[in-house]
Amino acid sequence: MVKSKIRNPKSKIRQDISSTGINSVLRVLDANINRAREGLRVCEDLVRFCLGFPSQFRQIRLLRRALDRALARLPLAPDELLRGRDSERDPGRRVSASSVRSVEQLLLINLQRTKEALRVLEESCRLIAPRQVRAFQDLRFRTYDVERRLLIRLAALRHR
Repeated sequence: MVKSKIRNPKSKIRQDISSTGINSVLRVLDANINRAREGLRVCEDLVRFCLGFPSQFRQIRLLRRALDRALARLPLAPDELLRGRDSERDPGRRVSASSVRSVEQLLLINLQRTKEALRVLEESCRLIAPRQVRAFQDLRFRTYDVERRLLIRLAALRHR
C-alpha cells in the first residue's frame, strides 16, 4: 500500500490511507456534504413557503447551520473536497428523477436523502476524522426528531 503524501500542508487527513483511498473518501464526502445540505435546504423551503410551519422551519434551519459548523471542523483544506470531484463522469449523474405527487412526499424524500447523507458522513469520518463521528451521528438523530415532529404535524392537518 502506498502511503499518501499530503499535498496541502493545512490538511490533517490521516496519512495511513493510500492516496487512491483518500481521493475516493473525499469524493464520497463531497457528494454527501452536497446531498445533506441540498436536502435540508429543500426541506427548509418547503416547510417555510409551502407548509407555513414556523417552528419546524426554525428547527430545520438550526439543523442546517449545525451541519455547517460540523463540516467546518473537518480536518480538510478548502480545496481537498474539490480534488476528488468528477461530476462529468459520475455514473449517478444520468439517473432519471422520479415523479413526486405532493409537497409532503417531496419533503419526506428530502428528509430521507438528508438522513442517508448524514449516515455516510458519519461512517466516512471514521476513516479521516474519527473525533467528528459523533457530530454527524447527533445531526442524524436530530433529523429523525425533526422528521417525527413534521409527520405528527402533517397527520394532525389531515385529520381536521
